[in-house]
Amino acid sequence: MYGDGIADLPAHRVREGHYLRVLGRRQFTAEWIRPDEGFARVERVEALGDLARVVDHRREGEVPGKLVAVYCRGVPGVVVMGGTVQVRHLVEAARIEHDLATATWTHLPCDATLIPGARLVTGLAGPPVREEPWSAPPCPRRAAVFSRAAGLARAGEYIRVLPERDPPASGGVDEAFARVDAVEHLQGPSALDAGEGTSVILTLGGLHGVLVLGAVQELEVLVSPHAERAVMEERYPWNRGPYLSILGARPVTDPPGLAAYPPAPSGEQEQYRSIFRNPWDKELTLNGRHGIRAVPLAALPWPGLLHKCPHSPRQRPILARYPDPNDGSAAASAELFLELTPADFAACRPYHEPDWATIAAVAVEVAAKNPGRREGAELISADPRITAKDRRWAESLFADPLLWDERSEAMSGGRHRLCAMRAAGVGACPVEGRALPGAVWPAQLPASEHARRTVARYWAQLSPVPGWAAGAAAYLLARRPALLRYVKRKASS
Repeated sequence: MYGDGIADLPAHRVREGHYLRVLGRRQFTAEWIRPDEGFARVERVEALGDLARVVDHRREGEVPGKLVAVYCRGVPGVVVMGGTVQVRHLVEAARIEHDLATATWTHLPCDATLIPGARLVTGLAGPPVREEPWSAPPCPRRAAVFSRAAGLARAGEYIRVLPERDPPASGGVDEAFARVDAVEHLQGPSALDAGEGTSVILTLGGLHGVLVLGAVQELEVLVSPHAERAVMEERYPWNRGPYLSILGARPVTDPPGLAAYPPAPSGEQEQYRSIFRNPWDKELTLNGRHGIRAVPLAALPWPGLLHKCPHSPRQRPILARYPDPNDGSAAASAELFLELTPADFAACRPYHEPDWATIAAVAVEVAAKNPGRREGAELISADPRITAKDRRWAESLFADPLLWDERSEAMSGGRHRLCAMRAAGVGACPVEGRALPGAVWPAQLPASEHARRTVARYWAQLSPVPGWAAGAAAYLLARRPALLRYVKRKASS
């Protein structure tokens, strides 16, 4: 049992009356998350029986338990899921009464299944515990939507999966909507035809299963999804393909018909609260482009605390001279770089053994072609200037690239390779990350000069001497711990 009365349950044990998690909590929102967000009351369950009729074992390596088709109040189609699901046992009394009075699937026959070959599951779940009412911040305005047939749904769109709350103002702006991660069509009679000639199978962000509905059924689509949420969920989707491999399903990869969208009402985006505190982070997220591009090494940050480096013990006494070990770790790494000799670098095997000058020069040319990871690795591997012993290292700049976003003070992956390229005098190399179109990068610098500027910049921020003399004061402070302690005492007194 989790907090808020949420518990795990095998999907085949879901029964009518359960409050089932249909959608996961929104990951990229600044709204207050309601305790029961994403849950819907189960009104009907059908067991799908022979899994071979549903899951294509040629494409799916592992069957997610016994599959069931679940009909939930207000959900526009049938949820097919397996494995472990979540149910909520604490539900507001007012919601229970409202859900019972406004059931969705009461028109279905009690003695037959909607999905051919399925078995109707009987029995009721135990009654939920009636939770004390909680108050949500009022949300007077609703997100603009338009209606369209499910057969026209495309990946990247946001559709309504759960019904509006009662009253509507008690719900979040876009809490009932989910991103379509993948679309498949199923033609003709099948184990999942849902009573239609053509079934639409939607893989949705936050749904641990798929939503199956008829192609002619109307869906509500967001006219203008929250731009921040849309960008982040495109970059970090819940699913990168269909959640289930349904036998006979055909993927639909056409782009969404955005031209048919109605115009967004004035101020539509302003109703969404921003998830960013830093204006630059928001600008980069909304308008930046993710890809592999050549970047001067002088634009990349120095590493913080060294990891798996034979020279990391030498960083500790340097870092001890810094007033804040966390804030000063990058400058300390730069200062250590200035102390290392060619013999020190040569001892750091195998990273400093390749011909990084040639590798980086060829890699910059390859990066100018805007390749993906695989294409870039194949292009640089085929270049005759790359020797056989260096091919693996050259491929790694694309297959396992350095990860860094424009202006970020941290990077992920490739720290040892970056150090080796700096020691080899490399000016630029490929980096994968996000940057604004037309980004202006700093001029290429020798690594030693970049290191000196990094150290001086750190100490200049702490220097009591303004203007042109700050650099000289920083130099003295960096190398005179006693003087630094004196300045700190004076500054704090």
